[in-house]
Parts: sequence; C-alpha cells; structure tokens
Amino acid sequence: MESIKTEITEGIVNEMELKNPTWSNYSYKLIASPSLDPSWSIDQRDLNNKNVVVRGEIVSLNNYRNEIKLLFKYLNQKEKLNIIDCLFENRKLINIKIYWDQSVQDEFELYLPKSKKGKIKAWYSPTDESQTEIINTDVQLPKKDVQFDTSNLNIDKSFFELNKIVFYPNNNLWDGGFYSLSNIDNNWTGTSALYLFDSVEDKNSHQATQVDYELILNDKIKTLFDFIVTHYKNENPAVPFDSIFVTVQNDGRYVVNFEFEGEEVSPAAPPMPETITAEYLFENLFNCLIDNAPDNFLWAWENIKREKVAGGSNNIEGTFYFSVNADKSNPQKIVPGEYNFMFNVTEQLFDNFIDNELKNWAEVKLMFSKTGQCEYEVLKRN
Repeated sequence: MESIKTEITEGIVNEMELKNPTWSNYSYKLIASPSLDPSWSIDQRDLNNKNVVVRGEIVSLNNYRNEIKLLFKYLNQKEKLNIIDCLFENRKLINIKIYWDQSVQDEFELYLPKSKKGKIKAWYSPTDESQTEIINTDVQLPKKDVQFDTSNLNIDKSFFELNKIVFYPNNNLWDGGFYSLSNIDNNWTGTSALYLFDSVEDKNSHQATQVDYELILNDKIKTLFDFIVTHYKNENPAVPFDSIFVTVQNDGRYVVNFEFEGEEVSPAAPPMPETITAEYLFENLFNCLIDNAPDNFLWAWENIKREKVAGGSNNIEGTFYFSVNADKSNPQKIVPGEYNFMFNVTEQLFDNFIDNELKNWAEVKLMFSKTGQCEYEVLKRN
C-alpha cells in the first residue's frame, strides 16, 4: 500500500505545482463520505495564510480516483478510518496521518430520515458489511463462478489461479482488478473488485469504474493461499506474512504486496547471504526492477531521491522507467516488483559500497541493460 500512498501524494504535489506554483506549506485532507457510493471531500489549507481553507484552485486528484478508493477500502479492512491527512512543508511531504473522525459520520446522518439513521453501510466498509455498488446498467457484469485448479501447484500457477478472481480478458469492458486475502490466527478475510468501463464507446475516453464483488473464500482459494505461504516460508523463513494484496492489470501482469501484522514485508526477496556484496545487491535490484517490464525492453532504470525529515530519519522516493530503444529514448514508467525493496536495497548499496565514505547522496540514478549490466551516478548530494 505504500506504493499507492506515494502515487497519491506525488499527484498532490504535481497538481499543486500546476495550479498554485507559489505554494509552500499546506495541509491536504481526503475525507471519506460514509455514503453508499464512493465519494470524498477535500479540505485544503494554506498554512502560510492563517490556516484558511483554500477556495480557489483545489487539487482534485481526479486522475487518482481508483487509487483513493482502493486505499480507503484497504485501510478499513483492519479498523475504521475516514481521514487521510497529508502535511507539506516547503513543498515536501513530511507526514501522513490516517484516522477516524466521528463528526464526519454524525454530520452525514444528521440529514438522513430517522428510518435510515445507523443503517447506511459506507462504501469503504469491509466486503461482508458493504452494499453492492450501483453502476450503469449498460455494463455487462462478468460471471462470478470461477473454477480453480489446485493440482500440480507451483508458485506461478498459484498466483495464476488466484488471479482468476478478477481476471476477465474476454470481457471488452474489463480493465483489471484487485483482490486481497488474509489469514490471521485462522481468521480468513478477503475482498475483490473489478475495474469496468461504462460502455464500449466510453472505453477510450473515460476511466473505469470500480465495482466491488463479494469474495467467497472457498477451500480452493484457501489451498492456493496456503501454498503461497508455504512456498515463501521455505524460500525465506525469516520473513513471514499473513496477507497478500494483488493488483491485476488488463494484460494479465500483476503486482503483489505482502503484509505481516499490518506492516509491508518482502518475502519474495531472496534471503540475504552471510556476506553481502555489491554484486548481490545489483542483481536483486535488477530482478525487482524488471519484474513487470515487457519482454522487448533494452534498458530499465531508477531515479531515487533521499532527504532528511524531522527526527533525523530518511524519506526515500523514486521513479522507475524502461525503454525498448538502444539509445534509451521514449522512456515509459514501470512498476517494480516491490517499491520498498528498491528503496531499501538502493540505500544499502550506495551507503555501504558505492558511496561508503561520504554517504551524503541525495539523488542517484541506476541504469540496467537487458543483460543486467549497470551504470550509476550520484546526481545530487546534501
């Protein structure tokens, strides 16, 4: 989920730069409405101007609606949360607070008929409590009866079978989906949703709508999940996990996030050897970076930025690209296997091997050829 938070906060910064180039210190809140249909309000305050609410060019984040819906739904699997509060100082994100504000619920119910008070289940509620989202009746919903094959399993087949939960390539209104599975102390939970276009005519000009599905956790789904847990337990026993969150793209590629006790972990990363070498770190960065690259890529690279924040800790963010051209032209963004893994290993590589004497780098770039050969440079120092 850290990758989605990063996308949203980067979207705030990018849109703010366009709409208010002189901005500096801001508070930006996303406030989820407890309605049936996904909606939220925005509280945007200029902290340099007596904390007043901004009435002019509001950062709408219209291009991130699916990400915002996904994040609120994911957060509410564990506890009730309806506020995402981002604080920016000197145009940099310094803190995100996520919490529950009962006054939002109270104000919503204030105007409801008496018969409806306390009976509306919010759109971000866990699947077993939420109402079915109403969408355009022109959408032909795919069938939900999925047959899972649990014979002769390996790790790739396990994810292939689970991805059937949201994989409907023969439906021309389908644009991907996501699902989550969790088994904590034998308490199984799961969610799933599809991205669907309203009509074929709107497919090229409109964003897809998120449509929630009830995920029935049958024995075969549990068998597939248990196989994945066992596989990574054997591969990397030092990094357990109890939850997976999988986003499936419309071309069949997918990204998996793992969590253990609410914290993101990296069981898919190979266990560390007794002696860490720069070659080992380069190899693992390369494999993680190209995880979702097309087969015909020739170059892939990352730009990583690091800055000190309050308390002396480091804030690290980055962008990732690939090119199918030998001269690296026409770069396109890529989603690595795991964002946190890329950040952590890059920092370890530069601090302990490449830049081990100064360790004051603020921005670095690593470029990998298709064969794994690496070029790197420090672009900026503190």
